[in-house]
Amino acid sequence: EFNLKDMIKEYENTFKNSTSEEVISFLNFMIEMKKIYNDYVIRNKGNTDNWIIKKSNDKKMKNLQACLRVSFVNRRVMHWLYITLGYFYKSKDINKYVEYMEKHIIKKYIENYKETADKLDVPYRTGFDTPIIVLNYIDYWMKFNKQKVLNIIQEAKGLKFDDFNFKFRNSIEHFMPRHKEDGNLNPAWVHDIGNLALLSYATNTRMQNAYPEVKAKHFEEAGLSEYSLKLQIMTFI
Repeated sequence: EFNLKDMIKEYENTFKNSTSEEVISFLNFMIEMKKIYNDYVIRNKGNTDNWIIKKSNDKKMKNLQACLRVSFVNRRVMHWLYITLGYFYKSKDINKYVEYMEKHIIKKYIENYKETADKLDVPYRTGFDTPIIVLNYIDYWMKFNKQKVLNIIQEAKGLKFDDFNFKFRNSIEHFMPRHKEDGNLNPAWVHDIGNLALLSYATNTRMQNAYPEVKAKHFEEAGLSEYSLKLQIMTFI
């Protein structure tokens, strides 16, 4: 938790033997960081349908940062923000930023997820332990690789990939529920990533024990665009 008194004490200890030039240099650095934050970090104006980045209209950059922002709701683990600030402190090349951050996500989260899942008896079976960023990144990848998705899943051709927005969907949905109607557990494959998608907590609570055909009907009637892109596709399969 942020504590102003602790921060002041930390600054006093850090700079008590510093010269005025060193203090000024630090303050200039902080001003530059604030400017970078204002110019190159995503925010939303009132709701998550309106993500904006002041210095960029690049759709991939905006969606990639939105993907990260909704994946890490705890500010203490928003490491992507520090990496972004560091990148733009060294370079203002927006065109290379997306590739830079995609590589970071794949290395830090996707590859770690695969390594962990491969240790289990069936790869990519981690259920509730699946990182939120992995599922959101799947949505991000599908949004910008529509044709590759349609080449495999032709039933998804009616979906509006371009209209998909990242929102705070932080509850993992088992499309086939974990329990059968008689209360017994379904097979272990219900925890495979293919059966998982993201929902808001409220929606997941209402639908968690329903079977796929019931969920699919509900999601379609409620308006598919509100849901995870992966969940939209699962609804059509």
